[in-house]
Amino acid sequence: MSVVFNFDAKKNARVLLLSLRKIKFHVARCYLYELEDLICEFDSADILTPVFNPDLFKVTNRIANTMAQAVGSSKLINPLFKQFNLDKEYELFFVICQSPLDILTINSIKNWRNKCSKVVVWLDEIWAKDIEKWKAHLSFLQEFDYIFMNFSQSIEGVSKIIQRPCEYIPFGIDAIKFCPYPLNRERSVDLYSVGRRSQVTHQALLDLSERVNFFLYL
Repeated sequence: MSVVFNFDAKKNARVLLLSLRKIKFHVARCYLYELEDLICEFDSADILTPVFNPDLFKVTNRIANTMAQAVGSSKLINPLFKQFNLDKEYELFFVICQSPLDILTINSIKNWRNKCSKVVVWLDEIWAKDIEKWKAHLSFLQEFDYIFMNFSQSIEGVSKIIQRPCEYIPFGIDAIKFCPYPLNRERSVDLYSVGRRSQVTHQALLDLSERVNFFLYL
């Protein structure tokens, strides 16, 4: 299956977004795509959306990222094989990478650096223990003007590799919107546990839920 680039350019768009919504369908990416949609609502933006077989992309992306790590460079390695050539200029290019695995897809845009005055990347997830592993990919970010990250403990390590300042940007939520006040609703979940857990703590919570009205979601 060949690559197709969905691109409906607006006449006065000043922002360019690269979205993986047509090849990355995992539910964990929903909030990223929602952010892209919000940007299009409050500003004039174009979204470039590569369309590619998702199952095939898993293979080509794995091969491309393995190759980048092997050669120690992420330049020119494109998991989509095909490039899109921008024919207009933008004030801002904004790209969201949920993990370093997404970085190489930027190479699917042939002239992004020349056509965009400022370029910004939001690196959603990178663990401090894995920074050295992704050194070849992170070095690609040297071409960006601003780098935002969600993991505060990874800021220093990434900054050392790319020799550029990285900014911590924490997640946020519209607490007023989701607050049930003034309805005094009964708490339906007392404790929600996700990810790794201590077996001792886990068993203690299970015992507690057996003795009292305590709802534990694991």
